[in-house]
Amino acid sequence: KQRDSRGRQLERLLRLAQQGDFDAFVVEDRVAGESTEADSCQSAWWLSEHHPGSGDTVVTLSGRSDSVRLLDYLLARGADFAGQSNFDGKRALHEAAQADALAAADWLLRVARVPVDPLKRADWTPLMLASAKPFEPMLRLLLSHGARPGLVNKDGWTPLHLACRVGQPACVRLLLAADPGQADRPARNGRTPAHTLALHGHAGLLSELLSGRPELANAADSCGCTPAMEACKAGSLACLRVILDIVGGVGADRWDSAGYTCLHHAAVCGQTELCRYLLRLLPDAGAADSTGGTRDRVTPLQLACREGQSELVQLLLLPRSEGGGGADPSQLDARGRSAEDYARLSSGSEECRAVVAEALRRLRQPQD
Repeated sequence: KQRDSRGRQLERLLRLAQQGDFDAFVVEDRVAGESTEADSCQSAWWLSEHHPGSGDTVVTLSGRSDSVRLLDYLLARGADFAGQSNFDGKRALHEAAQADALAAADWLLRVARVPVDPLKRADWTPLMLASAKPFEPMLRLLLSHGARPGLVNKDGWTPLHLACRVGQPACVRLLLAADPGQADRPARNGRTPAHTLALHGHAGLLSELLSGRPELANAADSCGCTPAMEACKAGSLACLRVILDIVGGVGADRWDSAGYTCLHHAAVCGQTELCRYLLRLLPDAGAADSTGGTRDRVTPLQLACREGQSELVQLLLLPRSEGGGGADPSQLDARGRSAEDYARLSSGSEECRAVVAEALRRLRQPQD
């Protein structure tokens, strides 16, 4: 019974600590029979108790609360803010950074004097968690206390990689200023911040990054993908233009490790307008029939058919003189499959099959 009672009390204390409800927390502490005004500096049983599922403690969750009164109270009760963590290794400073609890983070660093770069599971620091949101004031606070922006997590991501996903300009610039070397540092999969900015469509920041480091515009990751290919996947014409302004049209002709070109990637993702731009840019009249370096000698048209991208299929089949790709619907891959066969492989691509069938009919019976 005592164990059940303590379990319920712990649940309430955890909830109140997370909410930062100081008055209710103190009342609950006293109800637990462990504290009075006279012995408020004594230790309490709940300080070392973990939630059975997450491993959260009153101490770790208090970092989310942004309640300095609660933090002062817990410190007086004997809380270990520097050493206590949940089952994922998250400490109070991790929680404060992720929740943008600026007052709590400031208190933890100044009053409790916790380390600024503790690692949780997967080697994430508080600075990384704040960068992923991103929270500029929190970044400034952590950096002012000596947080190291050059640290990487288990995947090789730096705080800059994480900030580039969201693309908040002030945060990206702040991290770059703190450690310019992050811009050139690839993750374990070879991806640079330029890849991340391109994939998430942050053209303005990408232009800023590449203006001082043009060599990153053509950097390939471990799969052979370049920032231009990432822009094609995202359908970001603005990012693609930024990149190709630096590397030229040759950047659109590169292959990744699967043999895909930019046009292949855009076709898979159904990026019609981006394909239209690439077709105008590429001088090769047979670009829409290019098999790149693919093992199966697959064309962009065949990929678009497989994915059921009917609007894009129409563009690729349109004559070059009319702004299309002039693709040959009868071209076969290495296994003898045509665009029509690829359309049959895709569920819900009735329109694609009809478009290709009509193109084949016209090819076989040209009009006078």
